[in-house]
Amino acid sequence: MRLARSNLAELGGSLTENELHPLALGPTFVALYSAAGDLAPPDMAAETQSWIGAFMALGGSAGTAISGLVTQKSGPGTALALAAIAMAAASGLARTAILRQPVLAHHANSPT
Repeated sequence: MRLARSNLAELGGSLTENELHPLALGPTFVALYSAAGDLAPPDMAAETQSWIGAFMALGGSAGTAISGLVTQKSGPGTALALAAIAMAAASGLARTAILRQPVLAHHANSPT
């Protein structure tokens, strides 16, 4: 990904292209682990976090392998388009799962 130096200056001036990648992923990981911790039974929180970490590593390695093959066969534009389609599909699946969650009548911040 090529960014104009003026865009980097707007983001703080000292950021490089390689440093921008974690900016987008950090909040996503925090939200993922937080949601997993909230949804896990209290006696399984550590195991849940371990499974999340294992599947993150698996997904990252599979995605890297697939994108490498696609880039070699069809070029980087196709790999980026495929990544965008995969992210859209994952977002749709996540939204569907969230919408299926029951709404709790009692919330910790609500007056009792």
